[in-house]
Amino acid sequence: MRLFLLLAFFLAGPALALDKSALDKLASGDNDQKIEAIGALLAEGDPQALGVLARFAEGAVEVDGKMV
Repeated sequence: MRLFLLLAFFLAGPALALDKSALDKLASGDNDQKIEAIGALLAEGDPQALGVLARFAEGAVEVDGKMV
């Protein structure tokens, strides 16, 4: 799973900022919403997404600089 996330991250195009609604879904959504949020964050191509998704894989989600 982590290899897939890393590969998808490096193949994603550049973007300006992480999508707040995707972060909210990652933090509090159901499984389908979390999967959708992961895809949205990867599609953004923002380098911050990798860190957010790595922390998510470890059981923590950061929204607006706060752990949720």
